[in-house]
Amino acid sequence: MLAMRSEVGQSLISMAETNDREPRIGTAAALAQALDVSLDWLATGEMRTPDELTPAQAELIRLYNAIQSPTLRNMALDLVRAQVEADREIRGEK
Repeated sequence: MLAMRSEVGQSLISMAETNDREPRIGTAAALAQALDVSLDWLATGEMRTPDELTPAQAELIRLYNAIQSPTLRNMALDLVRAQVEADREIRGEK
């Protein structure tokens, strides 16, 4: 599935996963985009965050990026969206 989403050959993905071959930057970028993660995260497992983020915001991003399943990522986004909508209703913004 990752090979289809990223348009990167399965053998190249397997070599990168087992550290047999380091992917070129274009390949790494395609994989990062298909996985919906940053290149930093793909390379290091950590994400650089702007200074303006609070620790809670940075943690939320880190936790979201740790979710591997696209289905679970969508569920997490749906939950946050519902909470934002409820908060707006409580404040009378909608």
